[in-house]
Amino acid sequence: MDNTINTSINVIGSIPDYQFIYDVLRQLSLNASKDDIYESVINRNIYNIRTVESRIRFLSGVKSAFWQFKNNDHETLIRSLYKSSGLENTKRFSLFWMLGINNTLFENITTKAFIKAYRSGRVQIKNNEIVAYLNHFRETNDVVKAWADSTIEKVASKYLTFLKKIDFVKGRQKKEFKYIQVDDTSIIFFIYLLMAIAPDQHDILKNRYIDFIFIEKNDLPVVLKRAKYTDFFNMQTTGKNLIIDLKYNFGELINVISSRA
Repeated sequence: MDNTINTSINVIGSIPDYQFIYDVLRQLSLNASKDDIYESVINRNIYNIRTVESRIRFLSGVKSAFWQFKNNDHETLIRSLYKSSGLENTKRFSLFWMLGINNTLFENITTKAFIKAYRSGRVQIKNNEIVAYLNHFRETNDVVKAWADSTIEKVASKYLTFLKKIDFVKGRQKKEFKYIQVDDTSIIFFIYLLMAIAPDQHDILKNRYIDFIFIEKNDLPVVLKRAKYTDFFNMQTTGKNLIIDLKYNFGELINVISSRA
């Protein structure tokens, strides 16, 4: 049974101030002790989260969603990002990417419902569209099959709340799409992220998360041919594939990017 199909998005979507997430991830990246992290976000309550129980739940949710790694290279890359100052946009996108990597349900909703709707040219996405997808998924998945309708509704709502908090959508009841444009630094980071989590899959067009970059597969080879990207990796393409070879190791990337900013 896939234990990454769960309701953890409800916890992440309920965090009122996302600086809480960035703070926890920075402390984790710097190897802060459990006691130090606990003192900062639980005891001192610098983010004014009402109850101790909620603070503990949010801390656990952040670790589950954003601090789980496929291998050492994956951890090195994420750790180096959150050690760095700046790169706020890349950190924002990384929340979206890491949640997709660490939570299969979030990945499925994103690829089967959200990105499809975004690319359709429509201006908005409604909560009931996410609910409809989850109900369809419930027919074939034993985990989701056991959920009450109220659980389905909450997951759909918190999914869209998360997207609103990372500035992908706007609005209250009806969520309007914002224009999602991944900046140059974040594109480079994303390519390295794909190679970190699937080191033997040099054809990134076959990577299961490739749509998370919001660039059509047919356009990606043209985009990545630009000199500002080829400084960071070599690429070969026949149109049907896109072979990537990195020029830096995963511990070097952020320092190189920062030195060129």
